[in-house]
Amino acid sequence: MVPGRPLEFDRDEALQKAVEVFWEKGFQATSIDDLTARMGIGRQSLYNTFGDKESLLGEAIEAYFQAASAPMLAILNAPGSPAGNLATFFRKTVDRCASGDHKGCLMVNTGVEFAGMGADSPILKAIRDRFKALERAIRQTIKQAIDAGELSKSTDPLQLATFLVGVFQGMLLMCKTGASRETLERVAAGAIASLTK
Repeated sequence: MVPGRPLEFDRDEALQKAVEVFWEKGFQATSIDDLTARMGIGRQSLYNTFGDKESLLGEAIEAYFQAASAPMLAILNAPGSPAGNLATFFRKTVDRCASGDHKGCLMVNTGVEFAGMGADSPILKAIRDRFKALERAIRQTIKQAIDAGELSKSTDPLQLATFLVGVFQGMLLMCKTGASRETLERVAAGAIASLTK
């Protein structure tokens, strides 16, 4: 961005439009023209404000994660039963996945698209970091469930949290490929079954 020159558009609103485009089309299929048309800005404004297309994708992933994770973290942090909160987390994931739009998750979709580009890809690192943040939140809820006597004291919080994040990512990928609600409910039931003593 040119120093001292005020933006002639709402940056956050333009970024949200970019999220929508990347989520609908994927990175490779999205052109700069697609982005500028949806964002309502010129090509030079895009470059000056967000950098190149991959830099914009990085910002879009962060914006998506903040918006998508907030309600999920609120479920995990709700008062009451920690194990119950984890079960609710997976039931709500089914509801989200069964909504019918079959867009899946921007982070999972992008991770699959970038998978062949090497583990050191900045985009893949950003995605791994965001899922690690979710894993930490789930691990904390598991520890609370252990302290509350809802899970066995022999439970390994990291192992269970890693497993549950893997199930969650799998559900989001299944959502993208059009899995039925009944199938997703069976996956969620398996995850919930792991939350017993």
